[in-house]
Amino acid sequence: MIKAMDKEKIFVLLEDDVEVLGNGQGHVFYREYLPVSRYLTLLKKYGLVSTFYVDMAHYLFLKENSHCKDFGLQAGYMEQTILNILKNGMEIQLHLHSQWVDAHLVDNEIQVTNMWNIGKLQQEEQVKLVTKAMESLTMIINKSDSINPITSFRTGSWGMQPYQTLYTIFEKLGIKTVMGPIKGLKIPRLGIDYTHMQSGHCPYYCKSSDINAIGDDKGSIVLPMTPTYLSLTDLIRYSVQVKWKGFLKKYDHDLDLNKTVLSTVYKDPTAGKDVFNFSLRPFKTHLKMNAQPFWLLKKTFRRSYEMVLHSKHDFKLMVVETHSKDFKNSFGSIEKFFDHITTKYDNLQFVTANELLKLVNEKKVKPLVKDI
Repeated sequence: MIKAMDKEKIFVLLEDDVEVLGNGQGHVFYREYLPVSRYLTLLKKYGLVSTFYVDMAHYLFLKENSHCKDFGLQAGYMEQTILNILKNGMEIQLHLHSQWVDAHLVDNEIQVTNMWNIGKLQQEEQVKLVTKAMESLTMIINKSDSINPITSFRTGSWGMQPYQTLYTIFEKLGIKTVMGPIKGLKIPRLGIDYTHMQSGHCPYYCKSSDINAIGDDKGSIVLPMTPTYLSLTDLIRYSVQVKWKGFLKKYDHDLDLNKTVLSTVYKDPTAGKDVFNFSLRPFKTHLKMNAQPFWLLKKTFRRSYEMVLHSKHDFKLMVVETHSKDFKNSFGSIEKFFDHITTKYDNLQFVTANELLKLVNEKKVKPLVKDI
């Protein structure tokens, strides 16, 4: 058991992106409804809470094109997924992948746009997208008996620059916490550059004009994705496992993916974001739980934990990014991981986005603010 004093309590935010693949491939029943249902069972078994960020840009696309294929049915499954999450005592917040704006069908296949950074949309497009998404998500939540204010936003593909328009929209709509920025991340083709973030892991109030910069104690609170890393040994071991899984996957065809489209049409705009370097920490990344093996989940979590625990900041938070769309063959590893962190650590407090905001409002935790 890893023990610590009360003052060294670490908050853990499990955030799940409820979505299909960024390129438009994938079916809601297979990528959202089924894996989320099973994930909820595991969360409740271990007494954990998670905040589920639902991609409402995809939902709006499905509703607007409900006459095509089975899109109306898929929209219905998204609504049912949201209601199931609430029924199981978890939380719903807003997620948006802006490439769904103006997406259309080409040869009966979904073609998303190359606008993967919501901050690069025109101002009126940003206002329309966020407003309609909030309205639709609120309507679905109101079908339940849950009280679930929408106060948090998770951007798609990490892009939120430039931030001025989003800052203003979020102020108006009551969005208080935002996620996406990762210190050091730079994707020039998407206009993303977080190399100058002034806090790598501690939450901070940001400037309206610059999401990288710490601002006054008002407006948006950035919850940075928690850094971690793989050692050279980890990298070799994981690469071998990925290669082996890739070999086995030749005989594991996903019914909801068109492999021809994936191999001939799709170009990933986020490709190249991962940077290797020759050091004792050759692969720096952020804390995540997708399809990783248990040993890697345990190691990366431990490294982030040690960093946050020994941080000079009083507000100690770990954000764990999860993608239930990738959980299909990973539930065994996830269960081992949950068993590990709930039995080996005694100073972790799992919170939802709204619970975290309540702690801020009650001044029990303080995001960083600009020095006067």
